[in-house]
Amino acid sequence: MHSITQRLVWLLALTLTVSAATGVGAVPAAENPVPNSGFEELDESGFPVGWRGSRQVYSSATESHSGERSLHYTNDDPQQYEMCGQSIKLKPGRRYRISAWIKTEDIAGRGGGATLCLEWYKNGKYYGGTYPGGLTRTNEWTHWEAVTERTPREFDSTTITCYVRPGMTGRAWWDDVKVNELPGPLMQFTVLEPNYRGWMYGDWPPVIRMAFDLSLADYGLKTEQVLVRVRLLGSDGEQVLLERDFEVRHDEFKASFPRPPLEPGQYSIEARLVNRATNEALTTAAEPLRQWEGAISQARCWIDRHQRLIVDGVPFFPLVMYAGLPKPGKLGRVAKAGFNCLMPYDVGKNPPEVARDYLDVAEQAGIKTIFSTKDLYEECQYFPRNGLGPWQGEEEILRGIVTEFRHHPNVLAWYICDELGIHMVDRMREHRRMMHELDIDHPTWAVICYLNDVRQYLPSFDVIGTDTYPVPGAVSRVGEWARVTHEEVYGARPVWMVPQIHNLEAHSHRDLRPPTLAEMRNMAYQCVCEGATGLVFFSLFSLGGTRMPRSRSAGPMSSAWGANSAS
Repeated sequence: MHSITQRLVWLLALTLTVSAATGVGAVPAAENPVPNSGFEELDESGFPVGWRGSRQVYSSATESHSGERSLHYTNDDPQQYEMCGQSIKLKPGRRYRISAWIKTEDIAGRGGGATLCLEWYKNGKYYGGTYPGGLTRTNEWTHWEAVTERTPREFDSTTITCYVRPGMTGRAWWDDVKVNELPGPLMQFTVLEPNYRGWMYGDWPPVIRMAFDLSLADYGLKTEQVLVRVRLLGSDGEQVLLERDFEVRHDEFKASFPRPPLEPGQYSIEARLVNRATNEALTTAAEPLRQWEGAISQARCWIDRHQRLIVDGVPFFPLVMYAGLPKPGKLGRVAKAGFNCLMPYDVGKNPPEVARDYLDVAEQAGIKTIFSTKDLYEECQYFPRNGLGPWQGEEEILRGIVTEFRHHPNVLAWYICDELGIHMVDRMREHRRMMHELDIDHPTWAVICYLNDVRQYLPSFDVIGTDTYPVPGAVSRVGEWARVTHEEVYGARPVWMVPQIHNLEAHSHRDLRPPTLAEMRNMAYQCVCEGATGLVFFSLFSLGGTRMPRSRSAGPMSSAWGANSAS
């Protein structure tokens, strides 16, 4: 709940800032789009009107938080999994707060409790959803709420559902279900070209390209009331080398201007959303630029204009697996199977001497390392609260690790984010800024599980990946995720996708199966065809390893590896 509160406070503060600058406030919140949200109206059979669910599990109850009735769930069979929902109308590309009053009694099992979810459909097929955790055990009436990811840009129906997660039993009640649209950021500014760290080299790029994503209506503004003013600034952040105004005709638009001749050095590009009537800046954003002296970047590992990773001057396609901290023997096996890199979670959790020993051995084995710093946020479960080696605290540990290992030849990139929520974007952006300041030789890679929020994370990474694990369902979902990820970054950032090679049973109480070799290949080729320039498979330790419960259907490591390592 702390993260949700942070997000709402930020949105309120932005609303008040814009209101003061423009003289107009945010548009009043729309009516709750959930019919019969209090479950007061019943049909002829006594079930809440508009809601669909199993009558064996769900019913109307006279116990309530307000009014006279609520929705009641009762279930004594952990194998029985039923949901109760209805269709509602929501807007594309918007974020919502979903809330309800929930009461529980003896909710037990391995799932996430009594909760709500939103799901989106396109042409009758599932298109994604938001699934926050809920209440477990016994609770009196409790106000529960969560902020969703953005709704997709393309969908035709939405369902809101009250349910208890699979594998759980007990009793639960829901009342006063609400869905409220939230205002978006007033302006998101993205430099599309140059595409990597604002680096310019030789005569490239001839044109600086930018993208703007505005939420004007959320703040009572119209396109004719504003303009976007872009300034190219010198290294001191004060000298104006170029200034251009751009008309705003749509909430989403792109703009560009020819790059003037620049001496090697540091620059910045600043964008302001300006109130035409007062000439005041309603909001400002800026990104750094750098003009290299030569015709190409001089960094050891960097991203070129084609979104390719360049290592020591040669294009390098990362073919990677997630791992724990493999022993030398397994590193040789990984290299023999054709992989050229691992992303070992545990390398960043060990003292620097242990991490250095691993990097040395991995380099000898021909296996590069994406170095994980994804736990170095104090809110993270595995943050080293007692310090790491000689370093204490979030910033000191991060700076220490980057400084210690930035010159190690085995390091390929930094893993900056593992499915962190949208409320962490500013923190991620600060980590990325520090890493850019300390290390010129490596990009940062983030993995997001919120497909429709990818664009909101743009300021916080150099390379992006998304992870969807469809098997035993339709593997076509992987290609769809890769396509949307590529589109959400305007095709202007590298995409290293995360295909599935593990059995989801390792994370679930259900009997499932791992992907077949044909499905693994299919998912990999889908990603590449949709623009991926790297693949990071999940995961080595799930192939019968010890980090997670071994799935019954995955079999021992030897048989699972046989399928995974086949060419």
